[in-house]
Amino acid sequence: MSDDQQEEFNDNIAPQLEYFAERTNLMFAYYFCTFEFIDDEDFHADTGESGRSWSLSTIQNACLHTSLLALRDIDDFFKPRDKNTRPDDMRASDFGATTPMSFLSKNERLSINKLIAHSTYHGAPNLKFRWDILELMYKAEAQISSFIDFIKTHFPIGSHTDTQLLAILVQKRTKSTLSWIRTEIERRKSEPGSGGNAD
Repeated sequence: MSDDQQEEFNDNIAPQLEYFAERTNLMFAYYFCTFEFIDDEDFHADTGESGRSWSLSTIQNACLHTSLLALRDIDDFFKPRDKNTRPDDMRASDFGATTPMSFLSKNERLSINKLIAHSTYHGAPNLKFRWDILELMYKAEAQISSFIDFIKTHFPIGSHTDTQLLAILVQKRTKSTLSWIRTEIERRKSEPGSGGNAD
């Protein structure tokens, strides 16, 4: 990022933070979809016998991909700039947070790359690969919260009121959404005959 770009960025911290927040919301897509349709009979029906069941399965799979790509995107955001970083890629370091905060392990990132982001020969034998989405989201949320704490500390309310208020909202919403997902999973697991399918 050039000096002129950095100056322009600093003058527009709140909109950039809002954009980051909208990107992070996408990691919840899989659970939003699952909880929306989990009580629908077609959601659990044989996809070969019901067109609507096939449609719902496709929607859930698309939301799974969205969540995993969002998690990779968040992980990218927390990586420091290097020779492969494009000038217009947004990074936490652009906000002044220079400590690396990436959270995906090498294997987790490789799996997302090979099974989700690209069509590879690893895909076919791993169609039923079981992702621990909740664990990945908790790892992401911890770093998002740390980043927001940095924002609240380095952009005081006097000169960056909009940024402060937005940071508080983002942090609260991310934590509460993740807490709701966890509670909903546990509630459904405890229901008789649920089979623990919510996760």
